Amino acid sequence: MYTSMKSLTGAAFSQGRQSFSEKLRSGGEPPRSGRSRGVPALLALALLTLSFVGFAPDVVAQQLNLSIEEASGDEGDSGNTNYEVTVTASQAPGYTDGAERYFRFDYSLDGDATRGDNNDYKFNGRTTGNEIGGNATTHTSKLTIIGDETEEDDEDVVIKIKRNDVHKFGLDRYPNTLSVGTSTVTFTIKNDD
Repeated sequence: MYTSMKSLTGAAFSQGRQSFSEKLRSGGEPPRSGRSRGVPALLALALLTLSFVGFAPDVVAQQLNLSIEEASGDEGDSGNTNYEVTVTASQAPGYTDGAERYFRFDYSLDGDATRGDNNDYKFNGRTTGNEIGGNATTHTSKLTIIGDETEEDDEDVVIKIKRNDVHKFGLDRYPNTLSVGTSTVTFTIKNDD
């Protein structure tokens, strides 16, 4: 026959067995009674955690990076010289329910070089609404350097991209996890006159 008694540490024992809560308080193992109820809960928690760290669809962040074929080039005395400006996506946007998805971005231009047909350069990328769609991972624009015989200092063209959040279709067509990594490139027009 078991009787209640206190140990030297003051922990109470009843009927010779500790309850589950007493086991937890004393740091012991919980009692085993066939199936453990904690395993399904732990499995559900693990799956939920994995979905937040990128294993669920559309959770992985897609990133755009801007690059240019050359960092500088001679102006030349006449004619035009073209350079490729490329925006690369870390993965293709793909499709949703058969509809093409898009990464949409805008260009902005800065620097001390002047833009236009009779100036230092032309750029054929659109200011707004450039897109990478479906299975594509790149978008290419053209920077055209216009040659002349005017003596001047070297000049810079600063090209930037940013994510475009104005969507003409549903948001499911434009992943909201899109971010921009390398957002700026600078091209130096070297005066050779």
